[in-house]
Amino acid sequence: MKKTFDCVEMKNECARKVRQMIGSVSIKQELSFWKKRAEALKGNAHIVRQTKSAVSI
Repeated sequence: MKKTFDCVEMKNECARKVRQMIGSVSIKQELSFWKKRAEALKGNAHIVRQTKSAVSI
């Protein structure tokens, strides 16, 4: 049986992309990158919660 989705492969691919984005930046720039990404994730979580609330009514 052939897998159509491999979560380990996906994790490794995402890690490669992140390493490419922040490969040779300073620590200050890397911290800024992660802060922006965390803020974006929090914003997306808020949108998902709103959508779930609207759907469950």
